[in-house]
Amino acid sequence: MNRDKDHLRLLGVFHYVHAALLSCTTSFGVIYMGFMATMLPMFATEIEAQAARERAAAKQAEVAAEEQDESSDSTAEQEEAGETPNAAPPVPPAPAPIAPPFGPGPPEAFFSMISTMMYGMGAVMLLFGFTMAFANVYAARCIALRKHRTICLLTAGFNCLNTPFGLILGVCSLLVLLRSSVEDLFDQPQPEQAAIVDADIVD
Repeated sequence: MNRDKDHLRLLGVFHYVHAALLSCTTSFGVIYMGFMATMLPMFATEIEAQAARERAAAKQAEVAAEEQDESSDSTAEQEEAGETPNAAPPVPPAPAPIAPPFGPGPPEAFFSMISTMMYGMGAVMLLFGFTMAFANVYAARCIALRKHRTICLLTAGFNCLNTPFGLILGVCSLLVLLRSSVEDLFDQPQPEQAAIVDADIVD
């Protein structure tokens, strides 16, 4: 019996610790996802500007190549006519045009979709994380009062979804709460409840 009470006391403490960890990790995760979702449109603007610069450089390279072809044609015509062409510095070959990323169109729609998805995932994470934190606090209170054993079992099952600490806590909670001796502890009235019952009988 004393072993069961000690185990229940430890479970209550670890449920409070798990609730604190869930609150912290959920808060940091939501802040991170919100930051990334806010920065994505800025990345899209920068990528579009880089693509525009690359398209402008490719166009300038095409114009330079056309001018070089025209100058070579005029030089060939002068040589055929017997004229000595003026010596001109050699023109470096035009660089190959660079294909802009994401095709010729701007990628704002793609990044906007990703940003919206991250906002939605952050909202779901916020709701689930703080709901589980509140459930752990309530389960710790129920363990201390030896009430609502079913709610404690459900909370232990949901804690198994959160690895690794939640999984360990959930498995240990199930092992302790499913004992027949612990079930008897939850079924019997607590001292404050017994006092109320005795007072009602006296009256």
